[in-house]
Amino acid sequence: MRGFLARQVAVLTQAINNYREGLLGLNSLIQRMESVLDVIDCDVWEDEFFPLILALEEINAVALDSGVNFARGESFVVEGLLCELEALILKLDLSSRDIGA
Repeated sequence: MRGFLARQVAVLTQAINNYREGLLGLNSLIQRMESVLDVIDCDVWEDEFFPLILALEEINAVALDSGVNFARGESFVVEGLLCELEALILKLDLSSRDIGA
C-alpha cells in the first residue's frame, strides 16, 4: 500500500507543479486531484481534501464565467490553497506511513 500511496502523492504533487508552470489549467488540476482521491478511496483523505478542492472549484466556476484564466500563481487565493494542499498531502502521507497504510 505504501508504494501505491507514494505514487498517488507523486501524481498530486506533479499536478500542482504542472499548474504552477502553466502546463495545466485550474480545471484540469481539480480533475486530476479528484481522480487521485477517487483512486485512493480513503475517507480521511477525502474529508481533509474536500473543503480545499471545493474552494478551488468555486474559484474555477467564477473564472470560467468571467473568462479569466488563473495560471502560474496569478491568484493569491489559488496559491494559498495550493500551499494548504501541499501541507495536507505531506501530513496525510506521513500519517499513512506511520500507521503502515
